[in-house]
Amino acid sequence: MDAPLNLLIIEDTLADFLLVERHLRKDGLDAHCRQVANSADLVADLTDMNWDAVLSDYNVPGMEFTESLALVRSVLPDVPVILVSGTVGEENAVGLLKLGVTDFLLKENLTRLVPAIRRAQRDAAELRARHAAEQALREKSQLLLEMSALAHIGGWEYDPATGRCSWTEEVARIHEVSPSADTSIAFFFSFFHGEWRLKIETVLSQAIKYGKPFDLELEIVTAKGNRKWVRMVFAPTSDGGSVVKIRGSTQDITDRKRGEIMMFNQKERAEVTLHSIGDAVITTDAQGIIDYLNPVAQQLTGWSMEGAINKSLMDVLNIVDKNNKLPLPNPILPALSEGTISHLPVDCLLIRQDGRYSEIENSTAPIRSRDGSIIGAVLVFRDVTASREITAKIAYQAMHDALTGLPNRILALDRLQQAIGAALREGTCVGVLFLDLDRFKNINDSLGHSSGDYILEQVAARLLSVTRATDTVSRQGGDEFMIIMPSASHQVHFADLATKILDAVSAPYFVKQQELSLTISIGISMYPNDGSDASTLIKNADAAMYHAKEAGCDNYQFYATEMNSKAAKRLLFEVQLRHAVVRQEFVVYYQPKVDTADRKLIGAEALIRWNHPDLGLLTPANFIAIAEDSGLIVSIGQWVTEEVCRQNQAWLQHGHACVPISVNLSAIQFRNKSLVDSLRILLEETGLPPRLLELELTESVIMQGSETVIGTLQRLKQLGINLSIDDFGTGYSSLSYLKRFPIDTLKIDQSFVWDIAHDESNAAIIKAIISMAHSLKMSVIAEGVETQEQLAFLEAHQCDAIQGYYFSQPVPAMKFEEMLKVQRTLH
Repeated sequence: MDAPLNLLIIEDTLADFLLVERHLRKDGLDAHCRQVANSADLVADLTDMNWDAVLSDYNVPGMEFTESLALVRSVLPDVPVILVSGTVGEENAVGLLKLGVTDFLLKENLTRLVPAIRRAQRDAAELRARHAAEQALREKSQLLLEMSALAHIGGWEYDPATGRCSWTEEVARIHEVSPSADTSIAFFFSFFHGEWRLKIETVLSQAIKYGKPFDLELEIVTAKGNRKWVRMVFAPTSDGGSVVKIRGSTQDITDRKRGEIMMFNQKERAEVTLHSIGDAVITTDAQGIIDYLNPVAQQLTGWSMEGAINKSLMDVLNIVDKNNKLPLPNPILPALSEGTISHLPVDCLLIRQDGRYSEIENSTAPIRSRDGSIIGAVLVFRDVTASREITAKIAYQAMHDALTGLPNRILALDRLQQAIGAALREGTCVGVLFLDLDRFKNINDSLGHSSGDYILEQVAARLLSVTRATDTVSRQGGDEFMIIMPSASHQVHFADLATKILDAVSAPYFVKQQELSLTISIGISMYPNDGSDASTLIKNADAAMYHAKEAGCDNYQFYATEMNSKAAKRLLFEVQLRHAVVRQEFVVYYQPKVDTADRKLIGAEALIRWNHPDLGLLTPANFIAIAEDSGLIVSIGQWVTEEVCRQNQAWLQHGHACVPISVNLSAIQFRNKSLVDSLRILLEETGLPPRLLELELTESVIMQGSETVIGTLQRLKQLGINLSIDDFGTGYSSLSYLKRFPIDTLKIDQSFVWDIAHDESNAAIIKAIISMAHSLKMSVIAEGVETQEQLAFLEAHQCDAIQGYYFSQPVPAMKFEEMLKVQRTLH
């Protein structure tokens, strides 16, 4: 049975209140009614009970109906309010209905009261249900908005007809713009760049044209310049076959996308790493069954991934001991059983599937799960065949001479120490033979280093041919060799070997279709007579070798105690020579050159002198050979050139009529790659005109004929420097060579001039040189002219210039300056 209704009746007349109650009971409505006759009771009663309906008279003294209605509606918004009155017209009633009155009845027609109440109840119930539904919808919408915000999803709509967009706050937040920002499609597209701009324009165009929905992921650049990834899902809405709207959603998937990219990159890096590293990688499960091989492992074992998967490791990795070829134990057993890292033995061979061998080295480690249990093993190994061959080769090269293949000084020293130890135990002798080729530098300078290297190889072969298998033949460097002869019993054995060496080395050599002769000087020291340790024996053999050279070369000398004093003196001389460079103890002398026809001074040759603090003024014959051997010739030659340029420029500034000064250039200086640049800088710094500098080069320097030599000569000529060939006629020059060189002057060697009056051959050579030079547009100067007879011959055969003691010895700078002042004729 339904519960009685609670009715609040606003009525000032009790009779009318009872009339309403009577009609309600009459029509069978079970109701609990309460009368309210004033505003105060109305305020109190509105919240006193859950009212099902409010019945109100229009005219209640002290109460304005519209105010009462507003109060009721504010407190009971969903409760029906039925106006029961006898004084309100229909027009007023309609207005009241608009203010919130549910229904209107006249007091004289209360038969409609109960139906009106029931109808109002139904309407109120429907209203409440609608309000509840609307509230639920609002709550769901709010929840959806909150969930969308949490999921970074926003909605948007595009109208193709107007080109305008609308979007939710979440879309605005994703794009980092104000919700009220420009809503044009152009503004919408502005967040996409490059390929993404083209992509969104294309799919929107297809959606409009074909009504096609899309679901795609793109990168945007927000209004604040931040890069984000979004997922856009949209579908067109059609009307009559035409797309009128495109509705979609935008979701911020930046975090997910970055995570995916990171995971992909990590996986890709792992894949690329395993596929690109030089090491082979095999992984197994806990039972040692293979589950992965990288490409290098497949290549080294000869097994494919498909063929090796699910096989036992030892079926694929066939490893044996290098020395005895016996199988080695499974390398992953320590990893699987003990969880330890282990390595294969050093001498380990892998037998590939095709039967070939490779030397390998490896390490194995366990693979663990998160709980720490062993779930497999990884084996990493590499082919070290080539690297071990290289290591062996490097070790060989470190102990052997690259050119001849002979033991070098390091290995020879070790062999000598071993031989001394054996001789000490056995009571025998050890001989050390120190060898140096005589005048080998001339071959290098005249024929080039390639020819010199060929000679050294030939010498090495000849030394091996006359020594025993137990002897050690080594190259010490340059043209120096050393032979260690162990287990000898007498000095005569060393003498016999030295004699064989002299004979073998002196046999002819054929280089570039030329026959060459070569000799060698040998110094011999013996253990235990000449020293008890390796360094002493080598030092003493070296001293004996220098004694052999002083004795005329092409011989051997046994060490004697006094030899060390000579070697010490030579070493002291070299030290003093080094100090001379630093202390500027050198001076330049100038030997005039004169014109043959009028005897006028036309130039001079700069000749160095060493003002030795103890020995006085020394000529080059006393120290140039040592300077060349020690490498000091470069710094000395540079000093001479600088001094000549400085001095000649000083004479020029003093107003003297200066002449070209020639400087001798050594082979080492000429081969210096910075020669041309350094000379250009020197001329610029001193201000000397290049025509006042002449360079004299020996035939041996330029007769190598290489393009490098020709290029250097041409660059020197481009500077404006004169070029001269010194000591011409003593080398291997030919007309075909000379015409390739930009040479200004040929200088006839004094050895041809000395005997010019009595040696027809020398006279013929001089005439030929003069004729050849003039045909090549070169001038000719003869050096070493000391007699009137020599001068007459040279003048008769049109030699252009003369240099020698007949006119002047080399003079110091001050005296040569006097010659320049008067420009005198020399007689």
